[in-house]
Amino acid sequence: MSRSRIVTTALCALLFACSSKKQPATEVIVAITSDLVPESELSRIEIGAAGIHLPAAALGLGMPRLAPFRLSGDVLLNITQLSLERGRADGDATLLWRGAGSALTPVSPLGEYEVRLKAGAAGMEAILRTLEGPLQLDGKGSWMSGAAPSFVVTARIPPQHLDQLAPLFRLIAVERGAGTFELQIKQDGFGG
Repeated sequence: MSRSRIVTTALCALLFACSSKKQPATEVIVAITSDLVPESELSRIEIGAAGIHLPAAALGLGMPRLAPFRLSGDVLLNITQLSLERGRADGDATLLWRGAGSALTPVSPLGEYEVRLKAGAAGMEAILRTLEGPLQLDGKGSWMSGAAPSFVVTARIPPQHLDQLAPLFRLIAVERGAGTFELQIKQDGFGG
C-alpha cells in the first residue's frame, strides 16, 4: 500500500473516530497511538511539512452529518508543523477545498475555500475565508480543551445564484438578510 494511501486511510479513520467518540482529534490520536505503542515509549509525535489530499466526499466518512450533502471537489490539508504530546497539540495547518460543490445544488463549483488552523495550549482556533467563487464564506471557530467545538460561518449568495442556493441554506442556516445566511456548527451538528 502506498504511503499516501496509508495516510489517507489514517485520516479518514481519525475523522471517523473523532466524530463517533465526540472527542478532540488530539485525544483520539493519543488513544489510537497508545493502543499501538506502550505509554512508556510514547512521549511526543512531530509532523512537519506534510500534505494530505482527499476527495471532499471523504469528509462524510468522518463527519456523518456532512454525508447527505454529497460534497465534491478536492480537500488538501497542509500541515506546516504539528506536535502532539499527551492530549495536547501545538502547530499550524491549512485546509483548502478546491472545486467545492454539493450534489444538492446546480451551482458548480461553489468556490474555493481556505481554513487556517492554529493549535496551542488552550485548544484549536480556525479561520475560514473564500479564495474565489460565487458563494462567499467567512467564519471562525474554536475547539478549546474540555469543550465542544463551535464554528460560525457567514454565507453571502450573489443575487444571480440566490434562487438556486437559498433553499439549501434555509435548511441549514438562519437567513440574516437578502442573500446572507449564518450557519453555526457545533459538536451536535448544525444550528441557527
